[in-house]
Amino acid sequence: APLPRSPLSALIVDWMGIEAFSYTQKDDPEEIQKTIDCIDEVNDQAFQIIIQSPAEIFHFCDNLSGANYSSFFPRYAADYYIRRFLQLHQAGKKAAVHIDGTCKGFLHQVAETGADALEALTPDPVGDVLVEDLRKESQSENIILWGGIPAVMFTPFFTQKDLIKQTNRVIEQWQRNPRFIAGSADQIPPDADLDSLRLVSELLNHERRFDS
Repeated sequence: APLPRSPLSALIVDWMGIEAFSYTQKDDPEEIQKTIDCIDEVNDQAFQIIIQSPAEIFHFCDNLSGANYSSFFPRYAADYYIRRFLQLHQAGKKAAVHIDGTCKGFLHQVAETGADALEALTPDPVGDVLVEDLRKESQSENIILWGGIPAVMFTPFFTQKDLIKQTNRVIEQWQRNPRFIAGSADQIPPDADLDSLRLVSELLNHERRFDS
């Protein structure tokens, strides 16, 4: 089930954009902090409903990216995440954080807040981190990594050979540490090849490594 955006993400994604936020947090940090605190307070109402709901697994729909958030996260978001994960865990619930951007130097910041999973992870050949280095970047052997196959690889921009190779790499990482959910990162494009989707599904369902 979805959670409301964190205050930082709400400001950047929904309200201001990264450029306006970057300038304003330097020019008027007190107003930025007051606004973040206000959004946080409003979110309290949602979390009171959430922790009493029958849903067990939740999703921070924050669309995080290291390129935009790395320098802001410690000041404006880390404490929020720590507090909200504590609320969820005390209620017996789990949650993933949606990170569909760059990962380098950032995954561990989110993992350290108590997150249960990092979702929509987009590695090379589209993202900035090798599939083999995602665990290292998270600095955690326990957190669930979720993603690994860039969605654009299902389109004509990549060959089926490329896709098989990427899927084999994901399977190898899962075999090293089963706290890895294979998935597309992010949404499958409209021009995706359905046969490629079926092929990856077969590879993953049978944990088979086909020659590419």
